[in-house]
Amino acid sequence: MMKCAARTTMGSPGSKRRYQHLCQVTPAIPHLVGIDSTGVNASLKGNWPITEQFDVFGKVGYYFWDADIDLEGNSGQEENSSGSDLSWGIGAGYNFTDNFSITTEYQWFQIEEADAEMWTGNLVWKF
Repeated sequence: MMKCAARTTMGSPGSKRRYQHLCQVTPAIPHLVGIDSTGVNASLKGNWPITEQFDVFGKVGYYFWDADIDLEGNSGQEENSSGSDLSWGIGAGYNFTDNFSITTEYQWFQIEEADAEMWTGNLVWKF
């Protein structure tokens, strides 16, 4: 089973700082490892307008993470690890008005030797 939480984003148009609770992975088979990762992602984002209303973007950054690893399923044995690794993403947005748009984004994170990825959809209201 996989549980994912929302994210909080702050930043100017060219940079983003984000708190993320990526996903908590609980294996379907007992006695396997589960991982719960949280962290802060800082990235630079470049937008390329295709039309007045549609644009694509790319970003690259660093993910500062903390992971709790459940070594024996739900036995209570845990290990904690933290670090920082590369992150990158691509996406597209459609502007309905100057203040309202939607975006979709694919983002990839490396957490030590494991990869994490996510798709997001966003409603954006600028004020």
